[in-house]
Amino acid sequence: WMLTYVLMMERGVENPVPSRAQYLRVICAEMSRIRSHLRYLIMVVRALGLENTELTLCQLLKTLSSLAQNNFGDKLMRRYIRLGGVAHDLDDVLLGQLEAKLNLFYDCFRVGMDSFVSHSLVQNRLQGLGIITPYLAQQHMLTGPGARALGLNSDLRSPSEPGILIYSELNYTPVCEMGGDAFDRLTVHIREVIASIHLMKQCCRQISFGPSFSERQMAFEQLKEQRSICVEGARGQISMTVHLNRRPSLEKITIQTADKIALELFLELAKGLPLEDFFLLYASMDILPQTILR
Repeated sequence: WMLTYVLMMERGVENPVPSRAQYLRVICAEMSRIRSHLRYLIMVVRALGLENTELTLCQLLKTLSSLAQNNFGDKLMRRYIRLGGVAHDLDDVLLGQLEAKLNLFYDCFRVGMDSFVSHSLVQNRLQGLGIITPYLAQQHMLTGPGARALGLNSDLRSPSEPGILIYSELNYTPVCEMGGDAFDRLTVHIREVIASIHLMKQCCRQISFGPSFSERQMAFEQLKEQRSICVEGARGQISMTVHLNRRPSLEKITIQTADKIALELFLELAKGLPLEDFFLLYASMDILPQTILR
């Protein structure tokens, strides 16, 4: 959400963010996406009862948290992205070390997931479960991996979409499947982790020289009373609207995420399911526990 807020406040204001900061922001955003997808995969694997794969994914999540802590000062990367740039730069040595560690991470993840998706239990339990049709997706305005699992290219990182970061300068093709069932959602999440690793490695190699923070002050008097933006989050699109008063100062923030949509779809798809499939479907929908509590 911090990235969404910062991008929205910077949009249309004469405060150009340096190119180097934009590359560092993409690295941070994609690392956050991988973290979210790993937690999703752990939920699915746990519902299937595959302990060895769960241990592998938990170790990968621990490795990713260490990378975030060492490079961004916080394993959740909450304080790294700032108005005008990022909190601190990563020099070429750190970027080289990060790329090398990403290569090791990729190798471990690829080996573990190749054997996982080819497991007969995984295919038998997930294929045909919780099929989301194009009609349901359109009715609920589904975005994110769930939409891409049935062939809907709704990825705002796509080069065909208006860019708000530097994804147009990177080699990226949105990941899509066609069936729309739990197995396709699993496959999209796995392939998106791999795509995020490739994006981060590209950033490490292509990042430009220069400052990582704009020294110019934001001219808040340019801000309108209402500003909106939509960003591709890990679970789907995040829409944010900020309402300002005339001073200007913050009056209200409205945030819409994909979590509520996933919960609504889950409740519709779960009707009549046996208990053993109920929890597996829940895991495959990537629903945060706090969404249910709300």
